Amino acid sequence: MQDDLKNYQIVMKKNGVQRILGPNERPLKIQKRLLEQAGYTEDDHLDEIGREDHSYMCRFTFMMSRMGNNYSLVRFLSFLFPKVEVA
Repeated sequence: MQDDLKNYQIVMKKNGVQRILGPNERPLKIQKRLLEQAGYTEDDHLDEIGREDHSYMCRFTFMMSRMGNNYSLVRFLSFLFPKVEVA
């Protein structure tokens, strides 16, 4: 069985909160911005630092967007956490 990329999404976990990235959001740009907010500059060679494990700051996960009977991950998460806006 061959999966299409539109059946997957990228989820960012930061400070214990998960959020599905929008189609125009880019994980590397987000990571770079977070590193800059943490005090890193281009002089620190962000392209090299970005290759290291920064899961203490945030984590990106590539996962299926549909589960079981075509329930999207958004619906599933909003069912589990009704008071948290997921998108």
